Amino acid sequence: MDVEVRRDGKIFAISFSRGVTTTKLHEIGTSDTTGTRVHFVPDPEIFTVTTYSFDTLKHRLRELAFLNHGITITLTDERGAEVRSETFHFDGGIRSFVSHLNRKKETINEEPIYFNGVKDDTVVEIAMQYNDSYQEISTALSITSTPRRAARISRASRSPSRARRTTLRAA
Repeated sequence: MDVEVRRDGKIFAISFSRGVTTTKLHEIGTSDTTGTRVHFVPDPEIFTVTTYSFDTLKHRLRELAFLNHGITITLTDERGAEVRSETFHFDGGIRSFVSHLNRKKETINEEPIYFNGVKDDTVVEIAMQYNDSYQEISTALSITSTPRRAARISRASRSPSRARRTTLRAA
Protein backbone atom coordinates (compact mmCIF):
# COMPACT_ATOMS: atom_id res chain seq x y z
CA MET A 1 0.00 0.00 0.00
CA ASP A 2 1.32 3.42 -0.97
CA VAL A 3 0.08 6.56 0.79
CA GLU A 4 0.66 10.15 -0.28
CA VAL A 5 -0.38 13.05 1.97
CA ARG A 6 -0.51 16.72 0.94
CA ARG A 7 -0.42 18.94 4.00
CA ASP A 8 1.13 22.17 5.27
CA GLY A 9 2.48 22.99 1.81
CA LYS A 10 4.36 19.71 1.52
CA ILE A 11 3.85 16.24 0.03
CA PHE A 12 4.73 13.22 2.16
CA ALA A 13 4.86 9.54 1.17
CA ILE A 14 5.01 6.22 3.01
CA SER A 15 4.68 2.59 1.86
CA PHE A 16 3.66 -0.66 3.54
CA SER A 17 3.76 -4.34 2.62
CA ARG A 18 2.18 -7.11 4.69
CA GLY A 19 1.77 -4.80 7.69
CA VAL A 20 5.38 -3.63 7.69
CA THR A 21 6.61 -0.19 6.69
CA THR A 22 8.74 -0.60 3.55
CA THR A 23 9.42 3.09 2.96
CA LYS A 24 9.44 5.39 5.97
CA LEU A 25 7.49 8.63 5.94
CA HIS A 26 9.44 11.15 3.90
CA GLU A 27 8.88 14.45 2.12
CA ILE A 28 8.72 14.19 -1.68
CA GLY A 29 7.74 17.71 -2.75
CA THR A 30 5.61 20.79 -2.23
CA SER A 31 1.93 21.41 -2.84
CA ASP A 32 -0.62 24.19 -2.51
CA THR A 33 -3.44 21.65 -2.00
CA THR A 34 -4.35 19.20 0.75
CA GLY A 35 -5.52 15.62 0.62
CA THR A 36 -4.58 11.97 0.86
CA ARG A 37 -4.16 9.37 -1.89
CA VAL A 38 -4.08 5.66 -1.05
CA HIS A 39 -3.10 3.01 -3.62
CA PHE A 40 -4.04 -0.44 -2.34
CA VAL A 41 -3.68 -3.91 -3.84
CA PRO A 42 -4.88 -6.74 -1.56
CA ASP A 43 -2.23 -9.32 -0.67
CA PRO A 44 -3.51 -12.92 -1.01
CA GLU A 45 -1.26 -13.98 1.89
CA ILE A 46 -3.25 -11.66 4.19
CA PHE A 47 -6.74 -11.46 2.66
CA THR A 48 -8.91 -14.46 1.83
CA VAL A 49 -10.81 -12.35 -0.72
CA THR A 50 -8.69 -10.29 -3.08
CA THR A 51 -11.31 -9.29 -5.63
CA TYR A 52 -13.50 -6.44 -4.46
CA SER A 53 -16.83 -5.29 -5.82
CA PHE A 54 -16.55 -1.82 -7.36
CA ASP A 55 -20.24 -1.23 -6.66
CA THR A 56 -19.92 -2.16 -2.97
CA LEU A 57 -16.93 0.16 -2.52
CA LYS A 58 -18.74 2.89 -4.49
CA HIS A 59 -21.77 2.65 -2.19
CA ARG A 60 -19.64 2.84 0.98
CA LEU A 61 -17.42 5.68 -0.24
CA ARG A 62 -20.50 7.66 -1.32
CA GLU A 63 -21.84 7.32 2.26
CA LEU A 64 -18.50 8.52 3.65
CA ALA A 65 -18.60 11.55 1.35
CA PHE A 66 -22.13 12.35 2.59
CA LEU A 67 -20.93 12.04 6.22
CA ASN A 68 -17.88 14.22 5.69
CA HIS A 69 -19.43 17.12 3.81
CA GLY A 70 -17.04 19.14 1.70
CA ILE A 71 -14.44 16.43 1.10
CA THR A 72 -13.85 14.74 -2.23
CA ILE A 73 -13.40 10.96 -2.47
CA THR A 74 -12.39 9.33 -5.75
CA LEU A 75 -12.54 5.56 -6.30
CA THR A 76 -10.54 4.26 -9.25
CA ASP A 77 -10.51 0.64 -10.40
CA GLU A 78 -7.51 -0.13 -12.63
CA ARG A 79 -8.01 -3.91 -12.75
CA GLY A 80 -9.55 -4.24 -16.18
CA ALA A 81 -8.71 -3.01 -19.65
CA GLU A 82 -11.07 -0.09 -19.05
CA VAL A 83 -10.39 2.03 -15.95
CA ARG A 84 -13.52 2.79 -13.88
CA SER A 85 -13.64 5.88 -11.71
CA GLU A 86 -16.25 7.62 -9.53
CA THR A 87 -15.83 10.87 -7.60
CA PHE A 88 -18.02 11.88 -4.66
CA HIS A 89 -18.33 15.39 -3.20
CA PHE A 90 -21.34 16.65 -1.26
CA ASP A 91 -21.25 20.12 0.29
CA GLY A 92 -24.62 19.48 1.94
CA GLY A 93 -23.57 16.40 3.95
CA ILE A 94 -26.54 14.41 5.21
CA ARG A 95 -28.92 16.98 3.68
CA SER A 96 -27.51 15.88 0.33
CA PHE A 97 -27.92 12.25 1.42
CA VAL A 98 -31.65 12.71 2.09
CA SER A 99 -32.05 14.50 -1.25
CA HIS A 100 -30.23 11.58 -2.89
CA LEU A 101 -32.66 9.11 -1.27
CA ASN A 102 -35.60 11.12 -2.67
CA ARG A 103 -34.12 11.78 -6.12
CA LYS A 104 -36.81 9.66 -7.85
CA LYS A 105 -39.70 10.76 -5.62
CA GLU A 106 -41.99 13.77 -5.48
CA THR A 107 -40.97 15.70 -2.35
CA ILE A 108 -43.38 17.72 -0.19
CA ASN A 109 -40.77 20.09 1.26
CA GLU A 110 -38.28 21.31 -1.36
CA GLU A 111 -35.24 21.28 0.94
CA PRO A 112 -34.63 18.67 3.66
CA ILE A 113 -35.34 19.75 7.25
CA TYR A 114 -32.00 19.92 9.06
CA PHE A 115 -30.89 20.14 12.70
CA ASN A 116 -27.44 19.92 14.25
CA GLY A 117 -25.89 20.28 17.68
CA VAL A 118 -22.80 19.60 19.75
CA LYS A 119 -22.59 18.17 23.25
CA ASP A 120 -19.49 16.86 25.02
CA ASP A 121 -17.41 16.71 21.81
CA THR A 122 -20.16 14.81 19.99
CA VAL A 123 -21.70 16.31 16.87
CA VAL A 124 -25.23 15.22 15.94
CA GLU A 125 -26.86 16.01 12.60
CA ILE A 126 -30.42 15.13 11.60
CA ALA A 127 -31.99 15.62 8.17
CA MET A 128 -35.41 14.57 6.90
CA GLN A 129 -37.66 15.24 3.94
CA TYR A 130 -41.26 14.31 3.30
CA ASN A 131 -42.30 12.81 -0.01
CA ASP A 132 -45.65 11.96 -1.59
CA SER A 133 -45.47 8.36 -0.43
CA TYR A 134 -47.92 7.62 2.37
CA GLN A 135 -45.56 5.07 3.86
CA GLU A 136 -42.19 6.82 3.83
CA ILE A 137 -40.24 9.74 5.13
CA SER A 138 -36.56 9.86 4.26
CA THR A 139 -34.36 10.64 7.25
CA ALA A 140 -30.67 10.53 8.07
CA LEU A 141 -28.83 10.78 11.36
CA SER A 142 -25.09 11.37 11.69
CA ILE A 143 -23.28 11.18 15.00
CA THR A 144 -19.59 12.06 15.10
CA SER A 145 -17.54 11.66 18.23
CA THR A 146 -14.67 14.04 17.63
CA PRO A 147 -12.02 12.53 19.96
CA ARG A 148 -12.26 9.13 18.24
CA ARG A 149 -13.28 10.50 14.84
CA ALA A 150 -15.93 7.78 14.59
CA ALA A 151 -19.00 8.39 12.49
CA ARG A 152 -22.31 6.72 11.84
CA ILE A 153 -25.01 7.33 9.30
CA SER A 154 -28.39 5.72 9.60
CA ARG A 155 -31.40 5.83 7.36
CA ALA A 156 -34.99 5.31 8.27
CA SER A 157 -37.81 4.70 5.83
CA ARG A 158 -40.78 4.49 8.13
CA SER A 159 -44.02 6.15 8.89
CA PRO A 160 -43.42 9.85 9.61
CA SER A 161 -44.27 9.72 13.32
CA ARG A 162 -42.19 6.61 14.00
CA ALA A 163 -39.23 8.05 12.10
CA ARG A 164 -39.36 11.26 14.14
CA ARG A 165 -39.56 9.35 17.45
CA THR A 166 -36.70 7.04 16.48
CA THR A 167 -34.51 9.88 15.28
CA LEU A 168 -35.15 12.06 18.33
CA ARG A 169 -34.54 9.16 20.70
CA ALA A 170 -31.23 8.37 18.94
CA ALA A 171 -30.06 11.99 19.26
